[in-house]
Amino acid sequence: MDEKQQEMILKKELNLPPEYYYNDDKPEEDAAIINDTWQYSVKGDYRSILQMLPNVIIRCQGQPVAYEMFSPNGCFQHHFVHEEHRRRGLGKHVELPRKSYSQTLKMSVFRDGIWPCKTVEQRNKLVIAWSDRSPNWNRLNDECGNPIIINFSPVICVNTSELKYT
Repeated sequence: MDEKQQEMILKKELNLPPEYYYNDDKPEEDAAIINDTWQYSVKGDYRSILQMLPNVIIRCQGQPVAYEMFSPNGCFQHHFVHEEHRRRGLGKHVELPRKSYSQTLKMSVFRDGIWPCKTVEQRNKLVIAWSDRSPNWNRLNDECGNPIIINFSPVICVNTSELKYT
């Protein structure tokens, strides 16, 4: 996302449908729900991310229904809307900052001078196509014009003092 795109985004006015609201004050409860919606997560992944890093959570009747986090590697990650709440514009509300909700993910990141970037799962063709058409994002390509692919590998910590060698 370049400076021109950031300026354009900051000027947009969006209004959530009336039954939805922004709220990110339940990191312990939300972590388990959010963890269950991402195929690459390991139990406990999101608790510390929700407590320490910027995030956006949209709720309906107290439950998180749309969200996105800022990852430790410096990208927006896990943009997700629960299926029964899709096609209501919630993804756009998670993705773009609102003047009326100044603590949104993008606003926090813009204020801190971080260049916004996001990663999209390769198999998520719908979101890749949407992102490619979106005036809000640029895709990072290599010198041949192919998209840059980032592979994430899980890191598993093992307490070696408990291992038994044979």
